[in-house]
Order: sequence, then C-alpha cells, then structure tokens
Amino acid sequence: EEMSNQEIAKLLNKDGKSTWATYKRAVGKRKEKFVVKKEKYMLPISIFKGKLSFLESIINHLRTTYNLPNKQIAKLLKKSANSIAVLAKRARGKNEK
Repeated sequence: EEMSNQEIAKLLNKDGKSTWATYKRAVGKRKEKFVVKKEKYMLPISIFKGKLSFLESIINHLRTTYNLPNKQIAKLLKKSANSIAVLAKRARGKNEK
C-alpha cells in the first residue's frame, strides 16, 4: 500500500518537510526497490513517533533493544562509528529533556 509523504509524516508525528528530505536522501543512496523481508533486527514504526530524528531513533532502538555497540550499528547503517557515537549522544540528550 502506497502512502503520501504527508500521510507518513502524520503517522510518525513528524514534519512533512523532514520526512520528504529523509526520503529523498534515501532514494538517492539506494537505487534498487525496497523489499520488506525478515531480518535479525526489527524497527517498529512506533520508534519514529518521538522527538528524535529518524537516524537517532534507529540508533537509539538498536542500542537499547539489542544492546549493539556503536561499531556494529555503524556497519549495519554504513556509517562511521564516530558518527554513530555523536548521534547516540544527541539522542540521549533529547531523551533526558
């Protein structure tokens, strides 16, 4: 089922511009069609409904639910471990407020 950007933003309680920008960046990086399949790590939609950015939400979920270290999260997300550490710290700071 296809949803509009505005429908997705409303579902996730996010700004439509932020959702659109995240989608456009993802499309630019991944040329093949996205396929839903069973994976070792699951990301429920509910994790995106808070005040964290999309990436902060993913990192926070992987750290708290699966106890993954920054290095492993970095490998999964194809980011540097330092970037993951910065985003994780930012997420912790937002969650403490």
